[in-house]
Amino acid sequence: MELPLFGDVPVICIILAAVALGLLIFVFHVPLATLSHWLVRKLFPGYIERQRAKQAAREKALAELRAQEERRRAEEWRKREEKELKRLKEERDRAAIIADWKRNAKEVKLAEVISDRVAEVVASGAGLTSVTVKLTSLVEQPLAVEIPRGSVFMCLNTAAQNMITTRDVRTELWPKHQVKTDIEAACINKRRSIPSAFDRFQLVPADQLPLFGLGRLRPDSLVRLLDSSAFWQYSVLVRQSAIWTLTDNPSQMEIEDFILTNLLTINDKTELRGGRPVNYFRDAYQGTIQREMRNLGELLEKAGITASDLASEQGPTVPGAGTIEYLLKGNRLNR
Repeated sequence: MELPLFGDVPVICIILAAVALGLLIFVFHVPLATLSHWLVRKLFPGYIERQRAKQAAREKALAELRAQEERRRAEEWRKREEKELKRLKEERDRAAIIADWKRNAKEVKLAEVISDRVAEVVASGAGLTSVTVKLTSLVEQPLAVEIPRGSVFMCLNTAAQNMITTRDVRTELWPKHQVKTDIEAACINKRRSIPSAFDRFQLVPADQLPLFGLGRLRPDSLVRLLDSSAFWQYSVLVRQSAIWTLTDNPSQMEIEDFILTNLLTINDKTELRGGRPVNYFRDAYQGTIQREMRNLGELLEKAGITASDLASEQGPTVPGAGTIEYLLKGNRLNR
């Protein structure tokens, strides 16, 4: 049997030589490394020391950088903890101050705030459903300001509607601070324009309504309506129509036009873009209009409002054609 050859040399000899070389290297690698180090020290005096010094310097620099990073992180954590502790302390102090203010707050009505000049009052609003009141304290005494429902705000623009609040509102006013609150309200002059964002209002006490040309209002009837538990069971269209019925007794057609116009706006804002008049859609919405008119009568009846509440003081644009007469004719309002 012949052995495989690599050139003229048997392969087995090459393998044995490689194994022997590996064993020599494995056995003598430590002495060889020592010999190489000795030769380097002899041939290049100070080389090893310089390399060791450089390595030590690099390690020292890295250690210093790590120490600086640790100090920076520790300082950041310390500042963060100090900031958080300061915030918590400020919150506790503020909570203690507010609790003290609440205990000592003086209960006042908005009319008293104005008459006693303990705060500056600016009322504004845009639309049929709200009034914005901004209060700026002028005293060191904390105040708890109550704005009762049925408060009348007279618009300084005589062409725009006056407003009446429909919910009780209580707001806290801290010394020398300012607070702004939105109050749900309704308009009380059907035949005037809707207030704009530039219109300003003035609170009118109930006993001074005649002095401001608002003597036709019957606050007792309006408050009875607003106090009724049924008031908030109906849509905003019915609530606003009920208030106008008490303040102006508008004609049936005026109320129906108001309901129809708002139904078109709510249901499909594109319908009016074709230039068609509102009455063009009356037949399509007649069922909804009649339902809202029935709801109007139900609301007034549940609130205990009768025709005698206002019939002697207010009338429609066309005699005999007012909403009160319409409801009486349909047996939807008590006489």
